Amino acid sequence: MSALVWAIPRLPTIDELDAVDSVASQVAVAENAHARLIVGDYFTAWPVVFRMLAADVPAFGITYRGQVLSDEVRSLVASARQSGVPITALCLEPDASACARTFSTFVDETWQIDSIIRDGSVALVTLRFDPS
Repeated sequence: MSALVWAIPRLPTIDELDAVDSVASQVAVAENAHARLIVGDYFTAWPVVFRMLAADVPAFGITYRGQVLSDEVRSLVASARQSGVPITALCLEPDASACARTFSTFVDETWQIDSIIRDGSVALVTLRFDPS
């Protein structure tokens, strides 16, 4: 008689994932600036988003495969546009203008850079709606 043994591997917690753990400084910059939009490529933006969400801080990845949250992002953007309030995003690209283009493409509207504050390898980019 033979026995069938099932082994269920233990999945790592979010604190045990190297990619997520290595973004602590970027998360701190975003949290301190109240930036909830994280703009970059998939492999740089999502670890930051996951870490922020794990800490119960709302965050949205503005990147490839971020469209699943596009309704929530568009709602936030519409509110900012209607009130004339700029949006602050954490930019993980070397060129902040690339983040503005990625953001504008994602929301299907034109947003221009209002200001850029560099903090190490990231930038806080303030974006303002461009109605033209």
